[in-house]
Amino acid sequence: MAKNLQTGASYKPLAETLDPRIATLRDIIEAHASRSTVKDGAQTFISAFTGKTQFAPIFKDYLDRPAVDFVETFADDETNPLVKVYEKNEKVNPRRDMYSRVGAIEFHIKDQLTRVGALEELFPEGMPMATDRVVRPDKPKAKARRYSYNPGLMGEWLTALDEYGRKNPKDIGIVKALEAQAHMGLRTGEIMNAPASAFVPPEKRSASWGFFLDTDTPGVKMDENLNIAVGPRTYNILQHALNVSPANDRNLFVNPKGSPIGKGEMTRVAKLIKFPGIMTYELTGQKLDNLQEAYDLRRMWVTLALNEFPGQGDRVGAAQGRAVGAVTKGGGAVKEYYSPSRGFYGKEATTVPNVMDEWLFEARTEELPAASRPPKGQRVSYATDFVVSDPVFEPADAPIKMGDLTARYVEPAPKTEVIRPDKPPTVSEPTPTVTTDSPDPKSMNDLTPELQEKLGKGGFDLDAFLKGVGKKVGVAALIETGRQFVEAPLETGAALAQEYGMEAAALAARAPASVAAAVPMIMQPTAITGGEMTPEARMEAAAMEPANMLDESTEDMERMAIADAGFVSRNREPETSPAPEAGFITR
Repeated sequence: MAKNLQTGASYKPLAETLDPRIATLRDIIEAHASRSTVKDGAQTFISAFTGKTQFAPIFKDYLDRPAVDFVETFADDETNPLVKVYEKNEKVNPRRDMYSRVGAIEFHIKDQLTRVGALEELFPEGMPMATDRVVRPDKPKAKARRYSYNPGLMGEWLTALDEYGRKNPKDIGIVKALEAQAHMGLRTGEIMNAPASAFVPPEKRSASWGFFLDTDTPGVKMDENLNIAVGPRTYNILQHALNVSPANDRNLFVNPKGSPIGKGEMTRVAKLIKFPGIMTYELTGQKLDNLQEAYDLRRMWVTLALNEFPGQGDRVGAAQGRAVGAVTKGGGAVKEYYSPSRGFYGKEATTVPNVMDEWLFEARTEELPAASRPPKGQRVSYATDFVVSDPVFEPADAPIKMGDLTARYVEPAPKTEVIRPDKPPTVSEPTPTVTTDSPDPKSMNDLTPELQEKLGKGGFDLDAFLKGVGKKVGVAALIETGRQFVEAPLETGAALAQEYGMEAAALAARAPASVAAAVPMIMQPTAITGGEMTPEARMEAAAMEPANMLDESTEDMERMAIADAGFVSRNREPETSPAPEAGFITR
């Protein structure tokens, strides 16, 4: 008996030796089924792949081809038979049955290749397994893939890749290939087999350079040409690749002597680049410190792209070179007319590549040591080859170029502000004294303990007040406002309302008791405020009953304050300004 290490199941090797390079998938299926001792077991097994069952069409095109051709479908989610099975039927039992059946077939293919001595020759880095990319559905709702990816660590990963290239110049072509795959999200075979002519210059009025592979290129799927725009960083990466072997007139990515990159070379180097947490094995929660194969860079790219463009799978797919059917989804018969020329790309086609390039380049440059960072008013040039040179600087406002083209401006995505609580002062630390010459207080912790205690008991929320109106007054005024609130909260609340707006005052006095007491005072002129309310303010006050005000939640109160005072919520994204035709900026 032999054990399938992927599924844990035990199988008896086939009695006869079948060479999967010659023997068909049907031969392997029938050889395995013939050993069944269960009544009708053999026919049931065979029918699952060859009959009129719901999953049989998935395997139809491979039944009478060499079994190794079927193995090539395993590493690609578009063709992986189990991924297609899972997409076709969400029920647990059908998934479990096909998982076991495909697991048996892939095991026998691997075992037979070993017996004929061809496994290492065909798959030096290990044969891909269809069962390796889906979870065996042990539970009714088990749908997750085996692995998850962390794009946030790609800056560190690319830095480690550059360092590997510097120490291993013989592998510099492989390093360039991996860097290109990380920026383009293509299949490993598409990168490895791309001819030098795949990097195409722009046609007249094109917005970008391009990358073109016809259907005869090994690795291209779905019987359709791959034709995509490239971003400005990718443009430079491809130029660097051409420089690895100037005499090369065949493949785009080659070894320094001009020979093509061998099968499995990209995976070999990808596995050597270690960075903890780059992947997670979801079945156990184990953090992995390296990619499992070069193809993981394609999954990483998609993961990042759909985080940058959520709900825009078709758009992301187009930038990745997905099949026309996916790109033109919803267009009816329009896909029958869609046949873009190599080297011509509209402005919209450059948006995803530009954003992805900008994101990855920023992540990479953030890892530069302090001594290598650009001086003020400068930035790291997109043309920098980190493997062979120090960072190249250029003016921060210089346009991003791709030859004679200027990359289109891409509005940077807003970054979410992470607000962490201030570290409370310890007993051993002296409490700083706040003076009019000190920086503005950022929290309650910047005040004396005595004042903090009094303000807290009185319901005065200094943090909220600082966010609302803190920039309008000086430190001394802030501290004095706090002291006045301790002595006379109602009068102080009314004064704040007159000076900075009613909701700003309500923000400062958010405790229920304080709000209840302060709001009526806020809504009327007082001796302290002096003057009368404006007609507009009176109309607003007349429309708002104190009882309703008291029913508002703290969250609603804060929202109202922000809106009326003209402040921006920390959760609100700024509106995107119109994009100019030229320039490409970083975040």
